[in-house]
Amino acid sequence: MTRYVSRAPGWDAAADLTKDPSQVPDPATTAVPQDLRAEIEEYMERYPDRRSAAIPALFAVQRRHGWCAPEGVEQAACVMRLTPAYLMAVATFYDMLETQPV
Repeated sequence: MTRYVSRAPGWDAAADLTKDPSQVPDPATTAVPQDLRAEIEEYMERYPDRRSAAIPALFAVQRRHGWCAPEGVEQAACVMRLTPAYLMAVATFYDMLETQPV
């Protein structure tokens, strides 16, 4: 019997239920580079639902940082008004998005 092993780190780790639920980052305390903000906002304008721009936004983060770094994911989440957990769920689903440094 072949055992399935995911490439996503922590896929088999139990959830920490003592942590507070993920929140949308506060724009007042989350510094987002202007060029990254403009690129993500441009992607959001192309779709009727802003969540549809998650993959292009994550690619923008990956181009900037070399991978979907937590800081970059938080910046994208701030611009998109989504939780970082939502964007990380998208990033771990698609194998062309790197969730660890390469």
